[in-house]
Amino acid sequence: MLSFRLLASILILYCLVLCKDVLAQHGGKGLDLKQATSNQQQEHKAVFPLFGKALAKKGYGFDLPYGVGLHGLYYSQSFSASNLIITDSTEKISITPDTMIQNTSAREYNLSIRPNIWLFPFLNVYAVAGYTEGEIDPGLSIPSFTLSIEDVGSIPIDTSFELKDREVSWSNLWYRYQPEYSF
Repeated sequence: MLSFRLLASILILYCLVLCKDVLAQHGGKGLDLKQATSNQQQEHKAVFPLFGKALAKKGYGFDLPYGVGLHGLYYSQSFSASNLIITDSTEKISITPDTMIQNTSAREYNLSIRPNIWLFPFLNVYAVAGYTEGEIDPGLSIPSFTLSIEDVGSIPIDTSFELKDREVSWSNLWYRYQPEYSF
């Protein structure tokens, strides 16, 4: 079975490379902006936006009354920290790791689609739906640290504090819809 990531990659490749006659919302074809612009007067034949034909007769021009947007994001990043100090608000107590071994990483993948339609010349309604997944792997090990307390001094503490193999991950399908007014 093909993974969601592979299917999304194929869809994006198809849209970017193989579709030569993709209509952009401005009325042009694909990325060729010379073919049409939003200010170009054309006969308004579409049903949407409602009352668009009457306004077109008065000289108003319209973009295409519908559109679809596709957005994707993938990142993978490793993190490192140094000079870690944990202290209270009065700074009377502090904890400083003597040694810290870190292999922290984070990854996220997100794909969303946004179809829209102009119901009226001033009202664009759209919905956004998508899928997101990710994970954070802290990969942190502190074999020893020093506890410093004001008026007491420093106390070395051996510990086996490890935050390894505690991966936090998520995945979710999501959606939202919203009207957008423009006057």
